Amino acid sequence: LHAGEIQAYSNGMNDQDLENVHLVPVSSLDAGLSRALEEHGAGARVAVLPDGPYVIAQIAEGIPS
Repeated sequence: LHAGEIQAYSNGMNDQDLENVHLVPVSSLDAGLSRALEEHGAGARVAVLPDGPYVIAQIAEGIPS
């Protein structure tokens, strides 16, 4: 199941390191949200994980992706 693009903002990793682990680097939360809305439209569903490295995200059954 593909949930979509995973963007990341990090002070501890450079853009190349983020890309190497299949993340899309963004320069800020605002930049990431703008990118998502531009790519997927104003009705896009997004999730923000402020402590991303400490979270395991799952898509629940029955919830459209």
